[in-house]
Amino acid sequence: MGKTVTQGTDHHDRAVTLPADGLVALQQDVQQVCLATAPPSTALARLGDERIWLLYREMVRRRLYGELKNALKRTCAEAGEALFSDAFAQHLAEDPPHDRRFYGIVGCFAKTAIAHFAQTEAAAPHLADLARFEATRWEVSDLDGRLDSSISVGELNFDGRPILSPALRVLSLRHAVHFKPRDGAYRSGRFFLAVHRASDELPVRQWTLNRSTYELIRDLQANPDHTLTEAVQAVSRKLQVVVDEPFLDGLCTVLSDFVERRILLGSCT
Repeated sequence: MGKTVTQGTDHHDRAVTLPADGLVALQQDVQQVCLATAPPSTALARLGDERIWLLYREMVRRRLYGELKNALKRTCAEAGEALFSDAFAQHLAEDPPHDRRFYGIVGCFAKTAIAHFAQTEAAAPHLADLARFEATRWEVSDLDGRLDSSISVGELNFDGRPILSPALRVLSLRHAVHFKPRDGAYRSGRFFLAVHRASDELPVRQWTLNRSTYELIRDLQANPDHTLTEAVQAVSRKLQVVVDEPFLDGLCTVLSDFVERRILLGSCT
């Protein structure tokens, strides 16, 4: 069946019944007019009043750009208006927002912007990491930290399947963008972070991890059926470390801290 849409003009509205494939074509025209680097004249002609659609294009792009500048304040400030605007235009033209949730546009933009900053000579070396860090904090701020009601959680143990907080992401960075720069420069190296929100009432925070705990969380997120023992064994093989008494003592200290911070919620029963 077709779908009836209303097309507005300066003088009156008129109902237009479109076949199913016509609705798809209409959506494609709207997307091209609003998101392409330059709105195609053919698409504008098919949509109707060019003046109205160019105004709508400007409103859409301005709203998206404003949301990104608000979410990625430090990235925008350090990139500068021209470079940030270039990344935005490339994002809309090559990989526009595809998340139906409005807050999801930040993550969609970040994927394009991180690659753009990394490949642009004029961009500071730390800029891609800064965009990744800010976009991750934004994502975590909107994640639902509640567990599914079907999951039963008991005390953490090595033979059980650990339950991580749903409002958790981990990052591997080449620059210490989570600290204030010294003399205008960010320290370079290998940095591992846990970005987490303990509850809806608390702000997003981040903690520095070592390589082992970073890989452990990554393994648990990628393999939810792993027991804690299986995850530790997988990490020891990957990093080629010996699981001896000092290693286990340090691990138990870290796990206790994670439980206290509610990064680890316990083991599935």
